[in-house]
Amino acid sequence: VSLGWGVLLGWRGTATSAYVGGASVPPERMRASELVLDVLLPCAAGAQALALAGDAPQPAPLHDPSAEAWVLPVRLSCLQQLSSVRLWLPDEVSSPESRRGVLHALRQVFAERRLADASAARQLNLRPLEHL
Repeated sequence: VSLGWGVLLGWRGTATSAYVGGASVPPERMRASELVLDVLLPCAAGAQALALAGDAPQPAPLHDPSAEAWVLPVRLSCLQQLSSVRLWLPDEVSSPESRRGVLHALRQVFAERRLADASAARQLNLRPLEHL
């Protein structure tokens, strides 16, 4: 399932991989399947109700005006592309207003303006394990 473009907010190792023998494992030594990313993604309307019911929120196209922005955990191994584009983020993204603002900025960059063309977006890709 393609989730489209999202905003990387942070990353962490899984509980079993973050410490080995009491020593912290640096990210570059972890396998891609051991890293979990916190990603703000456009989800279909009603995503919160689905999540509360224990179901996975459905992705929404970036250009969908009814899309809701939610922060979801995503395994690094599920990532297809990582862009070097940086967006301004508010201090917190827990409020619906701040998430909508980040989603609006994401739309401007990847759907409306500079990188609407897929080939232009591919030119700014990074290698996740090396650049994360």
